[in-house]
Amino acid sequence: MSSKNLIAKIQFLVKFALFNFVVVALAFLLCEGTASTIVFWQQFRNTKPVAERLHTQYDAELGWVNIPNRDLKDFYAPGLDVKINSQGFRSDEDFTVDVPKDKIRLICSGDSFTFGFGVSNNQTWCHDLSTINSQLQTVNMALGGYGIDQAYLWYKRDGGKLKHNVHLFAFITADFDRIQRDVFLGYGKPLLKVKDDQLIIENVPVSKRGFYFFWTTPPYQEAFNELRSVQLLSQTFFQQQNNSKPPIDEPLVQAVSWKILEDLAQLDTAHHSKLVLIYLPVQADYEINLKTDTRRRYVEQASQKKGLIYFDLVDEFRKLPREKMNDLFIPNDGSINFPGAPGHYSAKGNQYIAEQVYRALLTQPALGISR
Repeated sequence: MSSKNLIAKIQFLVKFALFNFVVVALAFLLCEGTASTIVFWQQFRNTKPVAERLHTQYDAELGWVNIPNRDLKDFYAPGLDVKINSQGFRSDEDFTVDVPKDKIRLICSGDSFTFGFGVSNNQTWCHDLSTINSQLQTVNMALGGYGIDQAYLWYKRDGGKLKHNVHLFAFITADFDRIQRDVFLGYGKPLLKVKDDQLIIENVPVSKRGFYFFWTTPPYQEAFNELRSVQLLSQTFFQQQNNSKPPIDEPLVQAVSWKILEDLAQLDTAHHSKLVLIYLPVQADYEINLKTDTRRRYVEQASQKKGLIYFDLVDEFRKLPREKMNDLFIPNDGSINFPGAPGHYSAKGNQYIAEQVYRALLTQPALGISR
């Protein structure tokens, strides 16, 4: 074989080898990409949204509010319905503007622990108060994801539409952290700040992004983060980006909280109602919790300065046997198949809170509640 023919043969073999390598590489990339896409789609399809997404709508001032006349049967689980009345409150019925004769009307403000995440309309602690004492008519004006800022702003805007005798303003420790955020789980929210000793509202109208691009919000976002292409882009272009939340500025949180409580007291005076602050316990509060105990002391001091009625339920909660305490919360067993369900009050937990709140209410003669 001549050297010319040998060179030609070698060139052919090299080209053939390169061609096969490219074909195999492309086939591998295609299979890998297809497999990644299939896994992503299965995860995305099986991902459930946050529960509130299914019964709320965008609100430019508050971020999100209940959809009026929303009736979701077996929403959390069989028999656990969520019904929103025409006024946007969680209730099976609408309320008259005036308080019914021989009734004392209580408005319950708060977050998902007051809304009743994971239980039916008639199992929330707010509703349970009306079953303990038929003299009470309760209005559930709470919503999941709200901090004390949004709960306050909703009451300020719409609380005066119904006459009421008592305003129960309930909160957990995390509700104070939300003051400093202009977004919650990917959904925009208003931001309250104090300027010249006055509350000012920023970030309004809030962003619609979370409602129109729901796949950018948790838990869908986690599915997208599993895509190799997303991981590659993140590593290549966003290595320096820090997605961690900034630390909580406690003095700022306390300053805004104080102004909220101060304004709430004035609002309730104008509404001819009595403001009652309630510190609700969560599972993490069973042990000594520095953040919770710091906030509890602050709210107690602020209440004393302002002469407000304040019920702190944490101490009594810590006296419970651990077995009984655990029964008060939804377990992590998939019985409520929504993100964030474990750790919310179970039906027993709501009943326990209602009993504690009712006992505390009876200690305040000015509220006019009798057995």
